[in-house]
Amino acid sequence: MSASCLAFGEILFDCFEDSARLGGAPLNFAWNLRQFGVRVGMVSAVGRDDPGAEALRFLHEKDIDTSFVRVVEAPTGTVTVRLLAGEPQFTIHDDVAWDQIETPVLAEPPDMVYFGTVAQRTEDNRTALRRLLDVPSLHRFFDVNLRQHYYTETILLDGLQAATIVKCNETEWETLRQITGADTPSDLLRRYDIRVFALTRGAAGAALYTADGMTAVSVPTVPVVDAVGAGDAFSATLAAGVLAGVTPERIVTVACAAGAAVVRQAGAHVLLPADVIGAFA
Repeated sequence: MSASCLAFGEILFDCFEDSARLGGAPLNFAWNLRQFGVRVGMVSAVGRDDPGAEALRFLHEKDIDTSFVRVVEAPTGTVTVRLLAGEPQFTIHDDVAWDQIETPVLAEPPDMVYFGTVAQRTEDNRTALRRLLDVPSLHRFFDVNLRQHYYTETILLDGLQAATIVKCNETEWETLRQITGADTPSDLLRRYDIRVFALTRGAAGAALYTADGMTAVSVPTVPVVDAVGAGDAFSATLAAGVLAGVTPERIVTVACAAGAAVVRQAGAHVLLPADVIGAFA
């Protein structure tokens, strides 16, 4: 696939009691989308430290463009993960490298720009993102991805206003419904210039809304080894399907298969199955 995408946002390490794992939704998205042959670049920042060097090595190894990843004096981003009663609790630390993202100077516009909410916690990043979204790209993918207190009503409304593709889970949809007054995702499509709205439902599957209606897909029960990164694999597969121009039913079916494949393995950076990668060829 000759299409191109820029993923704007955080590069960070999830720090557990005994290990650290490279992640961040935009990086996970970029890794998965690159598997479909899409030319992907990150717009982010890392520290001038060992974790930053490790992140850059990973991106280089996966053939993800780092031209727009700044190296700054602030430390590379981290998230502390603690288990309470078996449930992970996340603390996203402030004043880190990805709080200092700058707008890239582009020789040509990408086919898609991907963005979320977490990296918009600083005014400088919001300004950088607004400038990037002003570049005339065909698709603007808003992955709602609400975390802690790093979003406001204005950030969400601006994201909806800019987006042509939106993806969220059921909890995030309830937040969008409350701030927009939209009764259904189809209603939201009519209010904004959104062409594709994906609503993920965990083990129940997902639904894809377009101007032509809604397509819902259930997923078979699979053993869950590690759910981290499953939503990002879904997002990347959704993006690949939109870029390939295939039907909504095909897109949501393959996207659910991608998410299911990730939860069956440990870690967010797993190789997607061949039938998923080849589904849009």
